[in-house]
Amino acid sequence: MKKWISVLVCLAFVLSMVAGCGGNANTSGGTNTGTSNNSGSSSSSSGSTSEDEVITLQVWHAHSDPNVIEYLQKFEETHPNIKIEQTTFVDDDYKTQSRVALSAGTTPDVWYTNTGSSLEQFVEAGGLMDITEIAEERGWTKMFDEDALKMDSVNGRLYGLPWSLYTPWMVVWANKDFFEENNLEYPVTVDDMIELAPKIRELGKEPLVFYNKDGWTGAILFGEFILQQTDGSWIDDINSGKITWTTSPEAKKAMETLKRLADANVFLTGYETMRQDTAIPVWAQGGSPLLYNGTWFTQNVGTEFDFEVEALEMLLLDENSHPKAYQNWADWCVGISPNTKHLDAAIEFLEYATAKEFWLIIGNAQGNLSPRIDANDEIEVPYYFKTEPILGQLDKPKTPFFCYAFPMPVVEVFQTQIKLVMSGQTTVDNALAAIEAEHAKYR
Repeated sequence: MKKWISVLVCLAFVLSMVAGCGGNANTSGGTNTGTSNNSGSSSSSSGSTSEDEVITLQVWHAHSDPNVIEYLQKFEETHPNIKIEQTTFVDDDYKTQSRVALSAGTTPDVWYTNTGSSLEQFVEAGGLMDITEIAEERGWTKMFDEDALKMDSVNGRLYGLPWSLYTPWMVVWANKDFFEENNLEYPVTVDDMIELAPKIRELGKEPLVFYNKDGWTGAILFGEFILQQTDGSWIDDINSGKITWTTSPEAKKAMETLKRLADANVFLTGYETMRQDTAIPVWAQGGSPLLYNGTWFTQNVGTEFDFEVEALEMLLLDENSHPKAYQNWADWCVGISPNTKHLDAAIEFLEYATAKEFWLIIGNAQGNLSPRIDANDEIEVPYYFKTEPILGQLDKPKTPFFCYAFPMPVVEVFQTQIKLVMSGQTTVDNALAAIEAEHAKYR
C-alpha cells in the first residue's frame, strides 16, 4: 500500500493532467461472447488434457469492457486445443444465476464471486476449489497485495485471485467550478449537507447524486456511518452475535442518519429507482455538483469532464467522527470450480486472466490502482484520485463492503429494510428488528 502511495506521488509530477461496483457491470446479462467446440468433452480424471484433444472452457464473468472480453478470448491463440466460452452477466443478475448453478451443480469451469460473505458461501456450497498450493507453486501469492489475497481466503486457505481494481469508496466528488461560481462552501458534515441541499435546488441542480435501486449503495452508505463510530470489528461482532442489530447504538445512529438525509430531500430525485448507469451521468453532465460514489465511477462516464473535479472526505456525522476503517477492497475473486473436468486448462486460464496485461487494460481504462503489484507503476491515475481523501485510505484498516459483510439472506433483508426506512414505509426500530430476526438464523 505504501509503495503505491509513493508511486502516485511520483506520477503527480511526471504525468500530464489526466481527466478522470464491488466491479464492472455489463449492460446485459447471460450473454455468450466466446466460441464453443466439443463443449463438455472430458479430460482425464486428473484434469490433464492431451495435445490432440480440443476442449471448451466455460468462463462466467461480469466484465463489460470489450477490451477485457477480447483479451480473455485471445487465450485461445496460445492454447489452440482450448476454446473459451465466455458468458457475461450484469453483476446483480449474476448473484441469482450463480446461486441457481450452485444448487443444480452446473457450474462453469472458471467464475467469480464477491468477497466477504459471498465468497464464504461459494466455498461452503462447493463453488470454488482450494488453490493454496497451486498459487504457491506458481508464484501467484507474490504477485498480489497481501491484503487482497486475505480477502480471497476462507479460514486461511486461498480460493481465488483478485479480479477487480481497488475502489476507495468513502468520498464525495465535487464540481469545484459550481461551488466557486456560486460562492458556496463544501459540506463537511451531514448537517452541512442538509443545510446546503435547498440552496442547490434553488439553483436548479440536484444536491447529491446517489442511487439505490438494487439496495447495495444504501448498504455501503450505512457502512460509512457505522465506521465513523467504530472500527471493522463491528462486523465480526454482529455476525457472531456478540452484539445485535437491535441493541447496537451504532446501527441505530446509521439508520437514523440515512432517514434524515432522505427526509431532507438531499438525494437525486428518483434515486429509489435508479442505478449507476443513469444516475452518475447527472453529475458528469453538470446536473448536480456532488456525487457519492467510489473511484470506479469512471467506468460509467469516462475520465474527462468540463469542470474541475475535487475529492471531498465523506460526509461526517460530526466534525470529529473521522472513519476508523474503510470499505475499500478489490471485491471480485475469480477461481476454479471443483466440478471442472479440465483442471490443467483452468489453471492456465486463471493465470492468464489475472496477468499483468489484464490489469493494465482495466486499470488504465478506469484510472484505478490494482491489487497486482507489478502493474501499478504503469497505470495512469487521474489527478483527482491523487488527493488525500483517496490516498489516505490505502494504508488504513479496511473492511468488506457492507453489501457483502453478512450472510447473503441477511444482506437482502438489510438492503430492503434500508430502502423501507428511507422511503418512510417502516420505522428504524422495526427495520433493525427485521434484520436481527433474519441474522439470528445464521449465527
